[in-house]
Amino acid sequence: MNMPRQPWPERFDQVAGPLPEPGVVPAADASPYNTVQAVHQGFIDRDGVKIWYAVRGDSGPWIAFAPPLQIVHSQMLKGTVPYLSRHFRVVTVDGRSNGRSDRPMGQDAYSFDHFYADFVAALDAVGAERVALVGISAAAMTVLRLAAEQPHRVTHVVTAGGFADSLPGDEKLAQRLKMESALLGRDWPAYIDWFMSTIFNEPHSICGRPFDGLCGDAGPRATGPARIGRDARTGALPTGGNRRRGASRTAHCAGAGQPLLGAMKAQTM
Repeated sequence: MNMPRQPWPERFDQVAGPLPEPGVVPAADASPYNTVQAVHQGFIDRDGVKIWYAVRGDSGPWIAFAPPLQIVHSQMLKGTVPYLSRHFRVVTVDGRSNGRSDRPMGQDAYSFDHFYADFVAALDAVGAERVALVGISAAAMTVLRLAAEQPHRVTHVVTAGGFADSLPGDEKLAQRLKMESALLGRDWPAYIDWFMSTIFNEPHSICGRPFDGLCGDAGPRATGPARIGRDARTGALPTGGNRRRGASRTAHCAGAGQPLLGAMKAQTM
């Protein structure tokens, strides 16, 4: 789907700083983090679509971040991955149509099933047989599905700002999702500005920029010929039938009083 290019809001430029040209793909040897380099990186190929992944940290249990939807890529984790890589082998993946991954044509290439299969293929490629999963926002659906379908493989599930069901549960939510979908299709820069302002409403710890290195770098790269769309009637995400899924009994989260880092290091994965 082709959309006319809209100018970035002036406030966004002031907060995010200079942006690359739309569609610019980072160099293969470029790192999204300044303080830690990948010990292994590469591409998986699913039906001709190349998906970029990387591993940081050369010892310890596995922990993997499922890619959220197209709005950001793995640079959003720049405040998290460098620290975790001291204790874990950390897997990050650039979702299709973002970062270093390919941008296939056509709406069918952006189903939830594709995002899920890309993530599983990346875990297979790095040899993560037992892994803790982190799902941020819509990526929660990915990690919960993997925990349900491959419980023997998953040691922990952590979700942040996520949801386990793509169907809106009330009318207010349905109306908001319809508004978001309409704005996303009509004016992508305005959507980015609105969405990130909602999440990061305080100055970031680096240079006072709440968007710095998040959508400020990733946003233009997500502006490909296709995007994930919501159902016009229900506002639901394309989850292959909107099936309800939940974590299996063998997928565990660290409980109250049990810090995640200590809980995960104490177990053999």
